[in-house]
Amino acid sequence: MSTGREANAFAGEQPSVTIAAHSWRAEKLDGTLTWSLLDLSTGEPGKTAIKTGTVALSVADVPVAQVVPLPVPRLGLYRLDADIAWKDGGKDARQVIMASIGAVPKDDDASRDASPYGLNTHGGGSHPVVDAWSKAGIRWIRDYAWGFGGMLHARDGNGNFTGWPWYPKILARYQKAGLRILPCFAGDCIPAVTGDGDVKVPTTWRRDVSAILSAFPDIAYWELGNEWDLDWEDKRNVKADRARGWPQYRAYHKAFGQLVSAMGGIAVENGRAGVHPEEVKSFVTKGDFDGIQVVNGHYYTGISAPENAIKNENTGGGGAVAAMLCYPDLLREASRASSADGKQRSFWLTEFGWDTKAGPIVSNFQQAVYLQRGWLASFANGVDKSFWFYDFDAPVGKAFFDGCGIMDHLVQPKLSYCALAALTRVLPNPKYLGPLDAGPGTWGYLFEDHGTLVAALGTIEQIDGPTVDFASGTLSDFLGNPVAGKKAKLGMAPIFCVGVARDDRWVKQACYENDGLRLFSLAAGDKVEIPIAVTNHRAAASKATLTLRLPKDWAIIADKQAVEAAAGAKAKGVVAFTISPKAVPGEYEAVVQIDEGGALCEHRVRVLVGAALTVSAPALGNQPGTTPIEISVLNRSQRALDGTVTPRLPAGWKAEPAEVKLTQLAPGAKLAVPFKITWDASWKPGEEAWAEVATTDGVATRVALQPGVITIPRLAKYVPDGELGEWPATSLLPNWVIGVSGEGAANAEVRLAWQDNGLALAVSVKDSRLLNTDPRAFWDMDATEVFLDSTGTPAARAFAPTDHQFWLIGLPAEKRVFLGRWKRGTEIPDSQFDIPGVTGMAKQTADGYIFEAVIPAAAISGFAAKAGTTIGLDLILTINGKNGRREVYWPWGKQAGVASKPELWGRVRFAE
Repeated sequence: MSTGREANAFAGEQPSVTIAAHSWRAEKLDGTLTWSLLDLSTGEPGKTAIKTGTVALSVADVPVAQVVPLPVPRLGLYRLDADIAWKDGGKDARQVIMASIGAVPKDDDASRDASPYGLNTHGGGSHPVVDAWSKAGIRWIRDYAWGFGGMLHARDGNGNFTGWPWYPKILARYQKAGLRILPCFAGDCIPAVTGDGDVKVPTTWRRDVSAILSAFPDIAYWELGNEWDLDWEDKRNVKADRARGWPQYRAYHKAFGQLVSAMGGIAVENGRAGVHPEEVKSFVTKGDFDGIQVVNGHYYTGISAPENAIKNENTGGGGAVAAMLCYPDLLREASRASSADGKQRSFWLTEFGWDTKAGPIVSNFQQAVYLQRGWLASFANGVDKSFWFYDFDAPVGKAFFDGCGIMDHLVQPKLSYCALAALTRVLPNPKYLGPLDAGPGTWGYLFEDHGTLVAALGTIEQIDGPTVDFASGTLSDFLGNPVAGKKAKLGMAPIFCVGVARDDRWVKQACYENDGLRLFSLAAGDKVEIPIAVTNHRAAASKATLTLRLPKDWAIIADKQAVEAAAGAKAKGVVAFTISPKAVPGEYEAVVQIDEGGALCEHRVRVLVGAALTVSAPALGNQPGTTPIEISVLNRSQRALDGTVTPRLPAGWKAEPAEVKLTQLAPGAKLAVPFKITWDASWKPGEEAWAEVATTDGVATRVALQPGVITIPRLAKYVPDGELGEWPATSLLPNWVIGVSGEGAANAEVRLAWQDNGLALAVSVKDSRLLNTDPRAFWDMDATEVFLDSTGTPAARAFAPTDHQFWLIGLPAEKRVFLGRWKRGTEIPDSQFDIPGVTGMAKQTADGYIFEAVIPAAAISGFAAKAGTTIGLDLILTINGKNGRREVYWPWGKQAGVASKPELWGRVRFAE
């Protein structure tokens, strides 16, 4: 079966399929093909076929072909299932997935240059379906085939780049399809960091780069590299460069910008693994980016909606800014930082996407609607171009990114391909005008495109949202199908309204925008200002009042602000308030209401309230005695603080000094307070070890002083039912023994015990979204990692056969626990997945999960199941909570590098 269309994409025409058959026999053979057409436009096959049919076939040694029209009722994704039965008993079955998308609009070179729609690919791959990409509205290609080392290897004796993957042919292919190219010098275009002196860019490097640029004068844009700043395994010694303020990164970008500019091209920053506005501002204002005209970043929201996301799930994508920023705020801050020196630069998001196969998995429907909403959010927050990652799925989902394609591994379209095509039809070259408000839990934007006003609205998470009455314009769904009338029920998929009237309420709403942050992470008692920018898109003057609506006991500083703007003019108003000093940690909402002779719209701001002080301390180690430590105190508030740091210890433990005073600790200041803690591995019931910090104005917080030696009981009776009733009380690690990253509560209980059959573990977790869709990719999931040394010997060494890195993931839907073991060195031949012999149970709760499991003794090399045994152990629970990821651990978290440091692991004694 063949559609006769590249990637089975039908643009502006009804789909059809050609049934071809051929027999090597001389005699005639008759058969019947039965087919059914299923609608996949919701992300899953429809329960019933929308059309069925049969085709009579009669073949001999001469091929026959028959075209079967497949008229579809609407634009979307479809699957044709076909079964053939031959009269000699032979049978066959085939499937074809096809896309029905709108006709390809005509656009000129200027529109293509300005298009915000890009796609990541490798031009040396086996499936360059450039025509199908172009049909979907892709106008820019970011190509990894142009790796720096690969290009130098492809250079022939005449200095031309004629070797694999045949760059002139790749370029000609894109040019024929009218696509613009962004070659990415992936690999080590910026060399690894060596030494700590001044960085000098070699002349040979400048010559090599110049030779490449000269060989391809038709290419305007060049990108210095891909995620050179990623310090995973630190292969390029990037951590050292970061610690020194990025001298290597700065020097090579400065040289690259000079070279590309001298050749008349446009230099694009290395594609950062994250989005880093603070670092960009530094590069820009200090002159390192004088020749860089495009600033670059990557961001993946995982399973989170783009409007609410607060964590970059990309490998190495975190740690970008001092304060927590939501995805839209981060994009806008990066865009603004790009021109911090007053020179106009663009900010491009050269990688973003969602995965349907591995890592943080979303459904096909979510991927499609998040694709549109991700692009819309980028339009609204200063991103000039965004490049979807990736072109095709991997055949099997093994790791994050394997299911990010807009086509499957068979080069067939996914629902996200159809959604992309619909978006590029309705907004080919959008100009953002302002935000829209259809009520709590909704998002919305107003754009102008080729003189036409286009509104886009939907819900953030609600499947069943409000019904909205559009007074003007023509409505369509996220696949480009018309919606009858002027009313539409909002959901996660965007509703588009094309042709909004200039006097419509949407135009009035779009005149007002929160020009500051939409997510604040602050302390109780802090002050918040919300600037509202007015851009009057109307032919008449505007006049409005800004009114605050706040949680109970929060104090208004500036409210009832009047703002006026003449036609086409701009203005600004500011409202302000103070968070209640007694506000408990959590998420709150502050609302700015815009009134123009009546309520027009609202701007909602998320406020994450945390403690005014955060305090952290290292574990006490795994050798009882006297341990010198530093207790770090950070003032997160906007005011200077006085107070004390006081260790509270079990009887027999001792702290020197007994107390330290804090005097005028400035806002944002961090103080390391030294103590010597004398401790042992015993304490009485009810005794605890904490370092308490108390201020004179009533702020109090504390951090556990975690001993690195514990004793666990034998679990005589084990019933894997998820109830945990048979576990001894002494199996529960006290809350002061376990640590938690960040400033929130652990919201987790951990139980440990030993059995004749192995090591028993139970966890009970609250505030978890329970990411468990891909247990093999434990680094992205809600996983419990267990680093275990069966000899109980804390010493620096490479992993030995008796050293283990296990991970456990609860799978409530399957009522079991997944166990894996990661290969870190030569201790095992390969990583192990879904190890057999695990007895366990997992249950989902209202806001988290419970699981219990026994790691089989057979899976633990050298395990001795008897009282008196001592093992080395480090536990790390990774929990994906509502407001981000946290670690709960004993005795060390990942930041300490415990994965490769058995000498740090705690010691666990087996008691009867």
